[in-house]
Amino acid sequence: MHKDTCYLVPAGTAAKPAVLVMLGVALFFSACDSGTSPVPPPITIAAFSETPANPAAPATPTPENPAPSPPGAPEPPDPGMPPSETPEPLDPGIPPPETPEPLDPEIPPPETPEPLDPEIPPPETPEPVGFYTLTVPMEAAANLANIKAAIATALGGKNPANPGAGKAWTVRIIGLNLGGSNLTNLYTGVAASLSGDIDLDLSACTGNTIACTDTTLVQTVRDRFIAITLGEDVKTLAEYDAFSGAFCEFSRLRRIHAPGVTRIGDWTFRLCVALEQAEFPNAQSLGIGAFQSCATITAVSFPLVTTVALNAFNTCASLQTVSLPKAVSIGGYAFNVCPALTSLTLGPTIPSFGDAPFGTIAGDPNTITITVPAGKKGAYESAFSSKVWGRTNITIKFAD
Repeated sequence: MHKDTCYLVPAGTAAKPAVLVMLGVALFFSACDSGTSPVPPPITIAAFSETPANPAAPATPTPENPAPSPPGAPEPPDPGMPPSETPEPLDPGIPPPETPEPLDPEIPPPETPEPLDPEIPPPETPEPVGFYTLTVPMEAAANLANIKAAIATALGGKNPANPGAGKAWTVRIIGLNLGGSNLTNLYTGVAASLSGDIDLDLSACTGNTIACTDTTLVQTVRDRFIAITLGEDVKTLAEYDAFSGAFCEFSRLRRIHAPGVTRIGDWTFRLCVALEQAEFPNAQSLGIGAFQSCATITAVSFPLVTTVALNAFNTCASLQTVSLPKAVSIGGYAFNVCPALTSLTLGPTIPSFGDAPFGTIAGDPNTITITVPAGKKGAYESAFSSKVWGRTNITIKFAD
């Protein structure tokens, strides 16, 4: 039974594994029924696939469901994005940018600046113009406390520090009466309130006669003032006592301007060793030792002074020229120890001279020319033909 029976699967027929298993089982039992050993017939097994024999046709692409792009193809543009603008063509009238010249190998590249030394502080920012200028209104009879308070108000929180080398605070005081002890209090108050040098402008202050009333005013206060300007109201710079004048021993004072002063009292500028410029256009008299020991002053001119007292310019070592066209009286030793003096100008009135007006202290020989108005030379020579001018090694000659 079933002898020579075989089951064939034609080549190219798609078959699943389950079908092949069933065929094998059927052949096995058929052989058993015939009493023969099961000899598997030749079987051709076709390759199979899980793909259905008749797969469905792919869906037709639509704008909502477009067909997928093949691998490696560029992505289609997004219909929701606007198309890119077409670039404007180049203007043929505008030349293309030039190609930079290559660097010259013989010119070294600029050096890289050295890094800042962290131990060297950066330069300080300069203060704005006018920073060190103060205008200080105050009551006419302000005392020391009032003066300090007024300066503090004028500062307005500004740092009263030293302005530095070659600079100074310019302090303009308004309204103070400089008479009595007020000038001394002002010196003390200003020096205590500010650091560094001070240029003191008192042109808006009052007071006919002023003096330094404190003979014990410490030198550190006097040395703070390098320039002083007085107003038209001040007429007299008075002495307070022997060897004490309004600006006595202000050893760093370089300039004084006093347009209203008519009388410069005794010792007013004694030992003002730095004084270079003194302007007194209306001064009429100079007291005893008024400019004694003003070592740096080189020239003085007093167009209205009539009286020059004893020792007025004693020991003015740098003094070279003096002009006193209105002088009628010049005291003894007025120009003692003035080794640089070479010129004295006098007026038409022949003045009287005190004893040894050019001093008796020995020094280097020098010649002093006394210049007088035209036609007055003979009168002067006659008046002083027997005058003892002082040391024997001095020569006096007149010129007109």
